[in-house]
Amino acid sequence: MAAGRGAPWSPSARRRIAAVSALGLFAAICWLSLTDDLPDLVRRAVEGYQVPAHGAMHMALAVLVYAALPRRRDAAAGVLLAVAVLLELAQGMTATREVWLSDMAANVAGSLAGIALFAAVSSRCAPR
Repeated sequence: MAAGRGAPWSPSARRRIAAVSALGLFAAICWLSLTDDLPDLVRRAVEGYQVPAHGAMHMALAVLVYAALPRRRDAAAGVLLAVAVLLELAQGMTATREVWLSDMAANVAGSLAGIALFAAVSSRCAPR
């Protein structure tokens, strides 16, 4: 990268990268939330830390979605919060999973934290 130049990718390329990353993370969150057979490695990794893990996943998803959709952030916020609630409710429809309000609250809090983090960083990095 030459001195004085900005990021190596155009804004549209960065949005596409964020969109693909968000879709991949969303697929992983859905699978982890709804599978009846979590691998032992995953189960052991988050044992005792399920609530922070829920929040961290949804926070990362919110940051990626906001980066991917600069003109649709209001709608994205609603969808992110709906996904946070609906994924937890969908666990009640599986054979071995249960709905936990603490997990639902962590999902929502993570989404809100991701939105706030993106807003804080983007306002700080905006050209003046």
